[in-house]
Amino acid sequence: MSTKSPFMLVPSAGEPLPRVPSVAVPAPAAMAHGRAASDAEFAALVHSLRDVPLRAEVEVDELPAPTKLAPHAWAVGASVIDSDDEELGSGRFVLLHDPAGQDAWGGEYRVVTYVRTHGETYMTGEELAEVGWSWVSDGLSQLKTRAVLPNCTITEVRSTRFTDVDPSDCSVEIEMRASWSPANGRHLDEHLQCWSRIMCTFAGLPPESQSILTLRRT
Repeated sequence: MSTKSPFMLVPSAGEPLPRVPSVAVPAPAAMAHGRAASDAEFAALVHSLRDVPLRAEVEVDELPAPTKLAPHAWAVGASVIDSDDEELGSGRFVLLHDPAGQDAWGGEYRVVTYVRTHGETYMTGEELAEVGWSWVSDGLSQLKTRAVLPNCTITEVRSTRFTDVDPSDCSVEIEMRASWSPANGRHLDEHLQCWSRIMCTFAGLPPESQSILTLRRT
């Protein structure tokens, strides 16, 4: 009586050959067509985002998008300018898209944002972080397309200047890094607007009616 080895690759005499499950492999032409369709869809999405209404104080320019994070990406940078032509803050908005989806995103899209502002504040670091997170979470909660897996980090650098005139002059530089995943590809314009409003809030601007601003290409 023969004993079968678990490492045997060739069946014994009289035994049927093992059945190998078939795997459907997309044809190169079909794969190329799929990539072209995905590229066209994302290009149309970017085109629509270029005319999203933002506040007049927000000056926006397109930036080189990252190339290694996703098959498709679009990035803009912005500055918040007051009536005296002074910059109150700045930021970046990056939209990533992977048609195959990514587990870490929980879907096909991921928004990555950055905000940097400076000014004076009397809040403590803990208070400032809690208030900053409330601005971000409140903004995300108002989106029509739900934001999932949000992540936010708020960093502050506090400087105190001692002089004979005002020994308690305190300035703070704040950096906010937040990312989230739109549940789907609809209403992505609202995610761009949400970042813009968060940036303006961090910069100290009061709520105000929006106006159309076309992105300037650099």
